[in-house]
Amino acid sequence: SQAQNKPAATLLLADIAASFNHPPIRGSKTNYVGYKHDKRAVMVFLDGHAAKLTIQQTNGIIVKY
Repeated sequence: SQAQNKPAATLLLADIAASFNHPPIRGSKTNYVGYKHDKRAVMVFLDGHAAKLTIQQTNGIIVKY
């Protein structure tokens, strides 16, 4: 799977949008992810690293395992 081949690009956890009350994140759009920190969201990836990213920086993130 893509997740096994690219763990550094595979999303594990992210800040959630206030209107999206706890279901799994299915994408990096603003209706799923909460870009709350200077218009950035804190994201944790499958390889264990974390990053604070803008929505423009999320194009290559894998969300389907």
